[in-house]
Amino acid sequence: MRFVILQLIFFLRMFLACICGAVIGYERKNRGKGAGIRTHTIVSLAAALMMIVSKYGFADLLDFPGVRGADPSRIAAQVVSGVGFLGAGMIYFNRHLVKGLTTAAGIWATAGVGLAMGAGLYYVGIFATVVVVFCQIFLHKNYKFLHMPSEEILSVTLEDSEEAMDFLNNMLAEYNIVIGGMKCRKKESGLIEVEMDISTDTDIAYGDLLKTFKDAPYIHSFSI
Repeated sequence: MRFVILQLIFFLRMFLACICGAVIGYERKNRGKGAGIRTHTIVSLAAALMMIVSKYGFADLLDFPGVRGADPSRIAAQVVSGVGFLGAGMIYFNRHLVKGLTTAAGIWATAGVGLAMGAGLYYVGIFATVVVVFCQIFLHKNYKFLHMPSEEILSVTLEDSEEAMDFLNNMLAEYNIVIGGMKCRKKESGLIEVEMDISTDTDIAYGDLLKTFKDAPYIHSFSI
């Protein structure tokens, strides 16, 4: 009977780990990130399983001669570093900007939640889940009270003339866009391609910006 109860406790811990992982993954899925509900759920479940195996799987071996110095906790310890390969897969470099850091950190935190659940630290795991979800939802650049500048890469192909450059500078100033860096490349067709690191403290209405670029007489193409 004691064995059955212990197994049910293990099942409960893994189930709670799945729930917490799914909650964290749901927020990432809604933002269209690479790791969603399934990835976070499996990471949390696997971490809980490793903790259970590490904590209870070798209890019968510790009384054998010659194994008193064994450290079963090493299995759980490897989860923290082993989950790094998933986090590395989430991070990528796109046009001078690093993407996926928050998702990678969330994967790592999800593994920690799974370890907590596997160890029976239910309240610690639930609290960590709430904090992670809070950070991912509210500590976001879209919330004005944080005053975080939004950084993007703007690439524009326009006519190689002083009037065209003046028009581009005036338009960016109108939207309170600050240029952090710029690269220019002349094309054979008499056009010039400008790539700029831009930032702004205000929310840009990209629909209005698109219309402005589309109606501009000097601009032939752009991407952001």
